[in-house]
Amino acid sequence: MSEEGDRGFIDWTPNARSGELPDQILSVVHSYRGYPAPTVRDVYYRLLGAYGNAFGYDKDDPNFKRKVYRLLRQMRRVWSGPYSVDFGEINDDSATMLGGGGYTGPAGFWRTMKVRAANYRKSLTMNQPKRVIVFTEGAGEVRQFATVTREYGIPVYSGGGWDSLNLKYETGRDVAEDYRRYQRQTLILHAGDFDPDGVWLYHVFVADALAFAVDLGAPADAIVTRRVMTHPEQVPGHGRKRIERGLIKDMNHRGQQWPHHFKAEMQSMELPDRLRVMREALEEEVDRAQLEEDGRKSTEEREQIRRDFERLSGGEGPS
Repeated sequence: MSEEGDRGFIDWTPNARSGELPDQILSVVHSYRGYPAPTVRDVYYRLLGAYGNAFGYDKDDPNFKRKVYRLLRQMRRVWSGPYSVDFGEINDDSATMLGGGGYTGPAGFWRTMKVRAANYRKSLTMNQPKRVIVFTEGAGEVRQFATVTREYGIPVYSGGGWDSLNLKYETGRDVAEDYRRYQRQTLILHAGDFDPDGVWLYHVFVADALAFAVDLGAPADAIVTRRVMTHPEQVPGHGRKRIERGLIKDMNHRGQQWPHHFKAEMQSMELPDRLRVMREALEEEVDRAQLEEDGRKSTEEREQIRRDFERLSGGEGPS
């Protein structure tokens, strides 16, 4: 059956035309064990870096990219076998869901409350000198960066194309509310592609969010920003896409004003490097001593809540 007609799980093995690429894909996917699951684009760029020179894989060859994506789609559909890639091994966060809720009954409610009590965690950001949030261009990177930011209690957002009016408003609203409560700035750490559109959209997003915040009572310096990645020196050679100046149309003002001779996607940086850079940026911005003190208080408060729950509910909650 053709890939376009595949539904559900399939029986599949690569044919001779696929060459060594399926085995290389497996090697790359398995190399991420111990890290957050890579996106398909992460796998693509790592293939270029690890095998590009030896096997002639070219970033400017659209057929190679399509082949990698097609093979990974098929390998993820394989139920079992040597070329099966588990769904959990690839980060494919692209869907949005608003779900329903409810409990199976009072006993179910009390079981949920018991779990929530056991998982209580004090806010680690309320006593920090700045409110820090992370924005990343791609939804697939939210889960990856969250493996780093959760240690600091810091949220990660993705605006999709950075053109979500709701997200701009909500960001400005939260900035204004935090400033009213704590009289502090919000620092936005930004991770995104190294290209004219990505940089421009980010600046537009921040400017619009700040305008909403000011309209809601925050001062003009309520938002500060820091672009964490991607900077030109962070881009590996195989991730650089050369810009042909003569092919840029006159109406493409952002392209005309771009001062660099290449552009690159953030995923051209290795995932471990991206996580390291994000952690280093967070460490520079947070008060580590305060973070550890609030962490200790969180443990103490969680134990107190557990004892209170046991005392009030007899262990499982009222019948």
